[in-house]
Amino acid sequence: MKLRQHPKKKTIFIKEACQPIVPVSLLVQAGAQVVWDRDGCEISHPVHGKLQVKMDQGCPTLEREVALKIMAEVEQMMMRGRR
Repeated sequence: MKLRQHPKKKTIFIKEACQPIVPVSLLVQAGAQVVWDRDGCEISHPVHGKLQVKMDQGCPTLEREVALKIMAEVEQMMMRGRR
């Protein structure tokens, strides 16, 4: 497995299919509210509203398309912050 990282966005690229990972700290910086306790995880996004979160082995997960859309928004936020 070969990984590559975007030099500015720091996104990791891989040829094989994998689950997108959106760092919770970046979600919060983007204005999302995250409540994570023993009952599960709830995420309220400032644009997309309450997200459908499923727990997978203790980790909150989103549908792939939603995660990719939010990750693109987070990357744009990061790029604006670096300018």
